[in-house]
Amino acid sequence: NSLGQDMLRLAGIAGGVAFARQFAQFAIQADATATAYRRQSIAAVELAGSQGKLNDLLDEYGKVTGNQIDKATALADVTKLQAIGFADTTAELNEFVSSARGASLALGKSQEYIIGQLQLAIANQSKLRLDQSGLGVEEVETRIKALKSANGQLTTQQAYQNAVLGLLKEKFGALTNSLEAQATGAEKASKAWEDLKLEFGESLAPAVGGIMEYVSQLVNEARQSISGIAADLRYINSLMPNWAKMPQASAPWTPTRYRGLEEGVRAGRVDR
Repeated sequence: NSLGQDMLRLAGIAGGVAFARQFAQFAIQADATATAYRRQSIAAVELAGSQGKLNDLLDEYGKVTGNQIDKATALADVTKLQAIGFADTTAELNEFVSSARGASLALGKSQEYIIGQLQLAIANQSKLRLDQSGLGVEEVETRIKALKSANGQLTTQQAYQNAVLGLLKEKFGALTNSLEAQATGAEKASKAWEDLKLEFGESLAPAVGGIMEYVSQLVNEARQSISGIAADLRYINSLMPNWAKMPQASAPWTPTRYRGLEEGVRAGRVDR
């Protein structure tokens, strides 16, 4: 009957709407990721001085992190390190990131947290934050004295930075090449997904508008189907008082009985 057909049609439309909505949400997220990536690329090139140097820094960052960081996050990380003065060269970036990554693996803390603690410790020459990165105050002070003794032209800040990064790399740097530092299956899957989202956003962003127009069309069709079903249900409800007048009143309700009732009303045998 028409009611069953409308309900089947509505179910099909609802499934299409659900899929289209999820796809559209992914497309919008991908477009936002690609937009942020393009904008950050401009800043990163400015900080690096050239696209070639930025590419070298990104390649080095990938090697140090075991190539488990997705492109968008890697660019954000390298841009941040350039901004705070720890990625002027590939060698400096290697030393800082390998030290921070090794400490994060050893201490079970995120790399971002360790980098933040190191940034604050070095900028303020604070010894109170050293333990957050796995270093002791005494060993850092001893290293600072040794560095200044070997090179009297080092400033206090340079000596402090070199002491902290040197000790971190000695203590934890080797961990970046160990099995513990290699990407897990889940990490590889996460990286692949994020890279796919970026690629999708860069390549298919113009299609987002078309997708949303299609979703709008499906939603309108679903609304029209719901209105049709509601009208059918109201009609059935209007016939309920007349069921007792039908010969099949004692029989279970079936589609055949419904059609008989409907024909009876149309023929004038049963009042609405």
